[in-house]
Amino acid sequence: MKEEIINNISDAHFLEQLYRKNKSGFAESFDEIYDSIKHMPQAEFWHYRLEAELLPEISEKSTEFIEEKPKEGKFNLIFTVAAAFLAGTIVKLPEIFSFPQEMYIVSNLAFFVLPFFMIFYAVKNKLELRQSVFFSAIIVLSIAFVNIVPGAVESQTRVLTTIHLIFLNWFLLGVIFVWKDLRSTELKLSFLKRNGDVVILTAIILICGGLLTGLTMGLFNIIKVDIKEFYFTYIVVYGLVASPMVANYMLENSPNIINRVAPFISKIFAPLILIMMLGFLVALAFFAKDPFNNREELIVFNALLVVNLAVILFSFSGGRIEPASYLFKVLLALSLVAIVINCIAASSIIYRIAAFGITPNRLAVLGANVLMFINLIIITIRLYKYQKGSAEIEDVGSSITALMPWYAAWAVVVSFAFPFIFWFS
Repeated sequence: MKEEIINNISDAHFLEQLYRKNKSGFAESFDEIYDSIKHMPQAEFWHYRLEAELLPEISEKSTEFIEEKPKEGKFNLIFTVAAAFLAGTIVKLPEIFSFPQEMYIVSNLAFFVLPFFMIFYAVKNKLELRQSVFFSAIIVLSIAFVNIVPGAVESQTRVLTTIHLIFLNWFLLGVIFVWKDLRSTELKLSFLKRNGDVVILTAIILICGGLLTGLTMGLFNIIKVDIKEFYFTYIVVYGLVASPMVANYMLENSPNIINRVAPFISKIFAPLILIMMLGFLVALAFFAKDPFNNREELIVFNALLVVNLAVILFSFSGGRIEPASYLFKVLLALSLVAIVINCIAASSIIYRIAAFGITPNRLAVLGANVLMFINLIIITIRLYKYQKGSAEIEDVGSSITALMPWYAAWAVVVSFAFPFIFWFS
């Protein structure tokens, strides 16, 4: 509905019909996009009209909200508390049963938090039993595989499997999140936006937790009571795994809690990241070592690519961006800079493979670089067409999520095929 409102903001007759079909849905969608269109007289008119007309209706239906909302909120709270306790206990299983911790943590990093999010949204979206069994089977088989296959904790294939299983679990979470309409670009962008919002709120929670930890340590030191071991063994461990769950709980119960913060962060950090990347390329050209033979620089290149792509995804998932805005121009420039960095990174990897041979790390990164290059090309073309008026904002959104299944397919190959291809090296 948000797209219909934006595209027909000047068509009073169409908006009136849309409003009468679903008043509450119209009001909710309009509230989410109002910041991006409030400069338009039509938007201002609808803003005041909705405030005047819907407030009486809300008061009339208050008993309905009192009955329904607390039930959902109560489930969210109980699930969050239970999931946080279980996740923290799962992390501490090596201490409870006295088996090697490092191998356990590295192998199961993908399964401490993400499966609980999957369960939450499977319940929320009312997945059928066979669908729930299907997703559960994937998780169980993945856990069994990563804990049974041989290989040292520092082996390339084990580390790659852990990293790519995190992405694969995140992809499965996205599938469950958009289960009601798997083809909906709006739902897919909502999932990306939710991820960005959870990251922001989790960071705030962790900062507050850090301040609380410092204050607590200081207070107990004053009275000469040493709680350091207990605090970091239990409170910190459970707090770390609970923080993203608490962030998601806050967003579920107050969806608008960060609506105004996320776009503000995009407007600040997108230009700063662009300046940083341009400065990095200039420094690379004049002062850096040969990136084709410097492994550290190659790692930095790929980290920059991931950050760049994440900024573009998060910025566009946060709402409509007008082609004339400075943020749109920054994002277009970011996509172009990312293509340049991607070309340097991919050519460096190809050179290293030709010069030093194929390794699991090099092949995995090369595959990811190829996918990111294709994705960036598609995004940049759609952004350019949207700026010229030959494409719609929906086309930009679909280009952002178009290659997600291909990323997931590559994650499957790296996670489950690489250990055998490279024989657990």
